[in-house]
Amino acid sequence: MLVAICRELREAVRGHDLVGRYGGEEFTLLLPEADLQGVVAVAERCRCSIADTPIQVGSAVLHLTMSFGVTAFPLHPAETVDALLKNADEALYKAKAAGRNRVEAADPARARRRHRAGRRRRQSSWTSS
Repeated sequence: MLVAICRELREAVRGHDLVGRYGGEEFTLLLPEADLQGVVAVAERCRCSIADTPIQVGSAVLHLTMSFGVTAFPLHPAETVDALLKNADEALYKAKAAGRNRVEAADPARARRRHRAGRRRRQSSWTSS
């Protein structure tokens, strides 16, 4: 089933985009040079592709749905890949809480506040060392 999902995701993205399994049932799409509007459009295309494609598992035919949490750099500031993934993860949980089978974008204002708070903590630790 995971191979079929990955195939559908790869077919829905551009040739230079990257699709990878992030763990368990989660996937990560890396879309270089895409702004937030483009990222949302690709995620929506992937969501529809998965929902419209029955997947054969043994004798069963499954109809799956996916939720997507998306973020875009530098709109959602992050100094590390982990911070950028955290932005997307928060958006994913928002999508799941809102009923699943949907695309949600990270909140840029929240990401900026978290980014500034992280910078202040690091600066404070540098000055107190």
